[in-house]
Amino acid sequence: MVNNEKYEVGMEFKAVRMPRKKANCLFDISQLSSDYLRLANAKKLAAGWVVAFVYGPMVDDATSGADLMRRFQNQMYVECQTAKIAGLMKECLTSDHLGACESMGWNYPTQRATNTEDVFGVLVKFSGKSLGAVAIRAK
Repeated sequence: MVNNEKYEVGMEFKAVRMPRKKANCLFDISQLSSDYLRLANAKKLAAGWVVAFVYGPMVDDATSGADLMRRFQNQMYVECQTAKIAGLMKECLTSDHLGACESMGWNYPTQRATNTEDVFGVLVKFSGKSLGAVAIRAK
């Protein structure tokens, strides 16, 4: 957390493999939505960001930060849909968590590979490997 008398910013960081190796669609959903809620509801923060550092084959295939953001968004949409079909969303997550998933846009896939002021991706390629970050504004 950055603490400045005029402007306080909170950040939550998570490492996310894309695609995930273990089949547990709720893991990233619950972790990231909890972080989002914590930041969104923090009274002393002027702004808050959930930052997912992403790695794995999907990241290696991304062509830009915006493309990475689109891939991440669509992966989270697929995970939410998988959890809904399995009946896990309402069983395992609170209504606040479900609302956070909707606020982050995970209830729809996206065809747009465009960074915005609320969601953006950054992609770094080096020595044949890639690392990316997707930042989601919570506040």
